[in-house]
Amino acid sequence: MASFEYTIKRLMHARPAARLVDFANKNKEAVIWFTKDGTKTKCEGIMNLMYSGWKEGDSLTIEIKGSGDTQIADELKQLLEEIL
Repeated sequence: MASFEYTIKRLMHARPAARLVDFANKNKEAVIWFTKDGTKTKCEGIMNLMYSGWKEGDSLTIEIKGSGDTQIADELKQLLEEIL
């Protein structure tokens, strides 16, 4: 399992949610979870992420469980910097 903290810099909306779900779908060997204030959200659907209630300045804990989790975490960090 790999995990890291990330602070959201931009509002979550459809485009970043879609990119995150696409990323998760391309890395099906692992499961990606986002946790904010004790509430876990699985990265599996655009609406699931959009209605998570995340906003600018929120801190998320991201957990990746499965094969290649460390590499996936590194790639996900880069993606998050681009979109959120």
